[in-house]
Amino acid sequence: IDETADIRMAANYILMSKTFDWGILCCAESTIITLKSIADRVRRELEKLGAYFLKPDEAKAIENVIFTEDNRIRSDVVGVSARKIAELAGIKVPPDTRVLVVELPDVGRGFRLSAEKLVPVLAFHVVESVDEAIEKCRKVLEYDGLGHTAIVYSKRRDVIERFYYALKASRILVNTPGSFGGVGDIFNFKLEPSMTLGCGTWGKNIVTDNIGPKHLLNIKRVVDRRENMLWLKVPPRIYFRYGCLEYAFNDELKGRRRNAILLCDPVIYSLYAKRVRDILEDMGLDVHIYYRIKPEPSIDEVVKALEATNEVKPDTIVALGGGSVLDVAKGVWLLYEQPKVDLRSASLRFMDIRKRVYRVEPLGRKAIMVAIPTTSGTGSEVTPFLVLKDSDSKIKLTIVAYEVTPTVAVVDPYFVEKLPKRLVAVSGFDALTHALEAYVSVYATEFTDPLALQALKLIFRYLPESYEKGTLEAREKMHYAATIAGMAFANAFLGVGHSMAHVLGSVFDIPHGLACALVVSQVVKYNAVWKPLRNTAFPQYKYYSAPERYAEIADYLGLGGKTVEEKVMRLIEAINDLKRKVGLPMSIKELGISEDKFMEKLDFMAETAFNDQCTSTNPRHPLISELKELFIKAYYGEV
Repeated sequence: IDETADIRMAANYILMSKTFDWGILCCAESTIITLKSIADRVRRELEKLGAYFLKPDEAKAIENVIFTEDNRIRSDVVGVSARKIAELAGIKVPPDTRVLVVELPDVGRGFRLSAEKLVPVLAFHVVESVDEAIEKCRKVLEYDGLGHTAIVYSKRRDVIERFYYALKASRILVNTPGSFGGVGDIFNFKLEPSMTLGCGTWGKNIVTDNIGPKHLLNIKRVVDRRENMLWLKVPPRIYFRYGCLEYAFNDELKGRRRNAILLCDPVIYSLYAKRVRDILEDMGLDVHIYYRIKPEPSIDEVVKALEATNEVKPDTIVALGGGSVLDVAKGVWLLYEQPKVDLRSASLRFMDIRKRVYRVEPLGRKAIMVAIPTTSGTGSEVTPFLVLKDSDSKIKLTIVAYEVTPTVAVVDPYFVEKLPKRLVAVSGFDALTHALEAYVSVYATEFTDPLALQALKLIFRYLPESYEKGTLEAREKMHYAATIAGMAFANAFLGVGHSMAHVLGSVFDIPHGLACALVVSQVVKYNAVWKPLRNTAFPQYKYYSAPERYAEIADYLGLGGKTVEEKVMRLIEAINDLKRKVGLPMSIKELGISEDKFMEKLDFMAETAFNDQCTSTNPRHPLISELKELFIKAYYGEV
């Protein structure tokens, strides 16, 4: 680390990398070498994030715990946390300790902790100059790591070039965390993704990367930190304002389309289907209606609606309803155009949507999809998501494919004028959770942030009025807020609040928006820490910023507070106050779910939430045990 480096970023990345699987990856940092001029700043930043600097006698005790008498790493400490290692050595460390650091004067056999360590322990060297730093790096590699990985934090191109020319390492990472940059395809595009990292002939290996004839050569790759290209994808056309439905149909369908199927549920059929059908018929379309879609739909619901759609052979699919109807319609549209698609396979998790194993081809060859929301919460009319229960396991599957983003969205407040108060509250908190999680997501960008903030501002301003008085203005603003939040999370994605809500709703038949409301405060408090035990592996920002992001929301809403911590608490208080205003319970227990029944499902819910697609974009990457704690707090209403 030289004097031009972003020290805060370097400290964050080093600890993020070293705490991943507690340092098991061989490309994780083992030794830090920094200049004397910045050494104190580096120490402070590391300590802020949970590094504990060992005293000389403590370092000796740690050395004896890690290594056997013949200098081999003890197998029983590999993959063990820093706190556990300290405990084994009889050392008392702060409870938030993530990594142990020992300052060493030199490298070699007399300094066993300068060797490779597959545990969360780092050696720390202070040097006078860049030349001395590079020489020390060379000695570290030659002692225990020839041909493997070396990392430089600097903004000077001449320093970076001297670094990679001088060192015998197969991977030279620039301003990049070792564990994630070394395995490839995260933070860079030059290294092939692999968990088997060769060291070339320098390290007595055959290859420097994946096995192959070309790797008989010693190949160096210099990798600058790069973030993936991002996007803002929404429906090609979105119509809004009271009464815009007829205009939208005239603009999009009249003279262009002949045959439509209208998908809805029984309630919406009785309220609005006739009006929509009449407008479509006035535009010259033949209209068929399928109205048997149930709430919280399963894949079976899609199959049944698809049978009706295949009989009609429409060129237009009109989805009229809440999130359940819109999700079923997306599934129908996908299978109508591509019958061989397997919805279960399409729900496979991914780290980056552009690197999906399961491909979905573009839609629209046989039909377009028009989405008309009749609730103000899901935002499904503008998103690439559909959530369906697996008919066998009853678990909700999240399918993400931009191909199923509706062709046209019609956001007409006419359809929510008569929305029941309970549905106003529940769907409102779904939209609120969308905006909150999109703003702190690791995929949040300058394009999604304004959408999330505006949605939150509208929700806090108009949800109580929409609930209590049901004024047209409030209903209209909430309807727009849900769509705006939908556009935000369609591109920034969500977090563990939705992961928890998905399984909580499935297990106990709780409406999705209510499930979100029951966990959202706990999730905000959980994410708003300065020293997360584990970071999500591919953030778009340089260092963990969830507390500051929540504070920005509090500022935008005018909640007050002087410190970041105070602003976060003001935000949590505002969320809880909003729940009370719209008559929502403050705990899962208030729903009448017994403690025994809840605890019986706790392990299953925590594991399922951990594996949910939304968890992968939460800023703080949770342990299953932490998710259990969050569920328990939500059950009792504790924050």
